[in-house]
Amino acid sequence: VDGAQDAAASKSAAASTRRLEHFWKRELIRMNVADPDDVVAANGEELLRHCRNARNWINRHFGEDAPKRFEAAFEIRVPVSRVDGGHMEKRVTIRGSVDMLIRDREGREHIVDFKTGPVPGLGGGGTGSEQAGDLIAQHARELGYDRQIRNYLIAWEELHGPAQKMDPARVWLLFTAPEAAHAVSLADF
Repeated sequence: VDGAQDAAASKSAAASTRRLEHFWKRELIRMNVADPDDVVAANGEELLRHCRNARNWINRHFGEDAPKRFEAAFEIRVPVSRVDGGHMEKRVTIRGSVDMLIRDREGREHIVDFKTGPVPGLGGGGTGSEQAGDLIAQHARELGYDRQIRNYLIAWEELHGPAQKMDPARVWLLFTAPEAAHAVSLADF
């Protein structure tokens, strides 16, 4: 029985890794990279590490069998005041795609945005989880990622209405490098 369970777990992990690799290839295509297959071939080990780190974090937080949907595209029109907190009622269009929607064990949707770049100051050891969270949040703020995931929250609420309001703690930035995945939620900003 243990051998069968090990084989099933290995097969599930391999399938998950293939889906994540496919995600990275789509990301490269979206960035207009001339030959994403060459990039994946040349950087395969690094991309696999990102995939494994992401998969491990996702499995720890949501379970291996959590329903996932990749590249959920959206387009919404909202008042400028909704995006920048100002007072203008002129409407703007926001287009994008959420890297991953995932459902937790209680059936609630979460938004996950993958980031592959390193976080300055976040090394392999000696950084406590609170300090790591502070470094990640600061880095994300400097690069505008907090605004990006705030727009994902706005899009969710516009598309699903007030009855399905999303808690900012369920909107994640997931940094997949260098040694392990680290995440912060919109509630951390």
